[in-house]
Amino acid sequence: MSTVFSAKRRAGRPVKSPAPGQRAPLSLLVTPALKARVERAAIANGRTMAAECEALIEQGFVVADVLASMNTSIPKLAQRAAEKNFRDRGYRPIRDPRGTIWLPPGHPAAPPASGFIVPEEDKS
Repeated sequence: MSTVFSAKRRAGRPVKSPAPGQRAPLSLLVTPALKARVERAAIANGRTMAAECEALIEQGFVVADVLASMNTSIPKLAQRAAEKNFRDRGYRPIRDPRGTIWLPPGHPAAPPASGFIVPEEDKS
C-alpha cells in the first residue's frame, strides 16, 4: 500500500517571488555574541547589519567554492600549516597506524635525516 504525503498548505496570502533586482527576505536567529560581532563589523564597514550579513554569507560561499576547487577543507589546511611549522623547526615525523608523531630535533628516537638536499634555484 502506498501513501502519498502532501505538504501542508500555509495559511494566508501566497508568497510572491521578488521582482528582478529586488532582494528577498531572509530571517534567522543568532546568538547575542554573534549579533554583536556582526554589528561591530557593520559599523566598521559602514553598512547596515542586513548588508553586512549578506556580504558575510557571500564571502562564506566564495571560501567554500575555493576550498572545493582545491579539493581541501579548513582542517586540512590547518594540518598542512602545522606540519610545515614542525618541519621548519627541525621536527621529524614518525608514521604510526594511529597518526603521525612529531619528534623534536635531537630526540633519540627520531629517524636519521634523509640526506636529501634541496637544489638551489638558478639565479641567472
